[in-house]
Amino acid sequence: MAKRPPSSPAGPSKTLKARRLGLISQDEAIALIRADSHVARSEGLSPRSRVLICAGDRQIVATLYQVGPEVLRAFEVGLSEVAWTRLGVREGQKVTVRHPPNLESLADVRRRIYGERLGEAGFHRIIRDIAAGRYADA
Repeated sequence: MAKRPPSSPAGPSKTLKARRLGLISQDEAIALIRADSHVARSEGLSPRSRVLICAGDRQIVATLYQVGPEVLRAFEVGLSEVAWTRLGVREGQKVTVRHPPNLESLADVRRRIYGERLGEAGFHRIIRDIAAGRYADA
């Protein structure tokens, strides 16, 4: 039996084609995928999840909504205007969709909540994640 090459986090199973929806969402990046999408199944994504979308060297964190087959094709991800602009993609460009990485800065936030003092490095991690738009829903 032939060995399969290891899949990378940005491997084909997480790849979808970008589609501009014209959805105006103020400052929130929104992504729509079909509920029966291979990406939703393989990544265990659920509605209102935060997802990391990568296109080339650009990436954003977006709120995910799921739709039926009448809205999107099987291998598409629909993007709001904010998400489209931030990613700088073109129609049909391949993007990857997956869970965002855990934020180290959340441990710093929790430490501060429980009364510990934060050093300069902790403050820098928190500020860096906020400035990059990486934050948790909780």
